[in-house]
Amino acid sequence: MGLAPLDRTVVITDVDGHATRSPLSGLRASPFVILVGEPGIGKSSALAFEATAEGSRVVTCRELISDPGLAAGQSTVHVDALDEYRSSGDGKDKVLQLAKVLRDAGVSRWRLTCRAEDWHKKSDIDALKAAAPGSEIVVAHLQPLDGDEAIAVLGQLGERNPQAFVDNARARGGAAFLESPLSLALLSAALRRAGGTWPGSRFELFSQATIELAAES
Repeated sequence: MGLAPLDRTVVITDVDGHATRSPLSGLRASPFVILVGEPGIGKSSALAFEATAEGSRVVTCRELISDPGLAAGQSTVHVDALDEYRSSGDGKDKVLQLAKVLRDAGVSRWRLTCRAEDWHKKSDIDALKAAAPGSEIVVAHLQPLDGDEAIAVLGQLGERNPQAFVDNARARGGAAFLESPLSLALLSAALRRAGGTWPGSRFELFSQATIELAAES
């Protein structure tokens, strides 16, 4: 299954608290961007979309720390999953490590993803300033999928009638499942396991999805 080619919407909040909505592609002129979002909302896919548009590739934070040479030859370095890297408890400041690698590699443009609950805001920004000389670091919050984006993701998941899927989910109180690629994939898999039969209530819908989530691969 390939990625749905979506130019996702982000929100940027300035120092005065003013929020601005923008397509992610609208930030390409900014040299340093951090993409923050909830688990499963599609940060990695959004980063891959941008990397493809810029003729680059995605590396994980862990990969880049282990092999700084991965940044060589990239006009923009796209770094995924700061949260996963910093979760390993070896006592080191992971953001400072990343900033040093980017700085020492002479990277002039980068993008970085992190889960919202693992983003430390000012302290992380301060640490990354060493790798962002002379320019502002833009923090963009990835927004939930809209209806058209949910339909596009369902198409990539192999759903024959994505619009009917969306309508059925909303009719049963499952609109929250439509907001992230991960929850869409979960609900799609749950329905396939049930033979394509939609449950009759919101409770049954969530129960079916929970059973799918708990199933062994």
